[in-house]
Amino acid sequence: MKKLKDNILFKPLALFYGVLLILFIFSYFLLKYFILDEGNNLTPVLLLIAFLFISSAGIIYFLLDGIMKKIFQDTNSLKEYVYQISENKNYELPLQIKNYLEFLEIALLFKNIVKRLHQKDKKTSKK
Repeated sequence: MKKLKDNILFKPLALFYGVLLILFIFSYFLLKYFILDEGNNLTPVLLLIAFLFISSAGIIYFLLDGIMKKIFQDTNSLKEYVYQISENKNYELPLQIKNYLEFLEIALLFKNIVKRLHQKDKKTSKK
């Protein structure tokens, strides 16, 4: 799960921070050398840009964190289902996928496999 967490949360966030940092530096030099005169104070404009940078980074972090929690909820449900089937042979366990269609498709495939395993176990137990 660590690699999934890195791919979902930290890599996009690092990319977002990098792009915004480059835009911040670009806007600083653009303001300093081309737009504002020598007598104007650059501090309020840079503080506004920095505030926008920090607030947008925080919003992106919380959005990605919410997506990550939903993905972990679905993957943990699948993991628990497979564990119960393999260790306890609990074939009647319900599988709850709540967030993503892709995980639901995988869950349906698991259900079909479990149905076949259950039928196979019934046949072998009758013999």
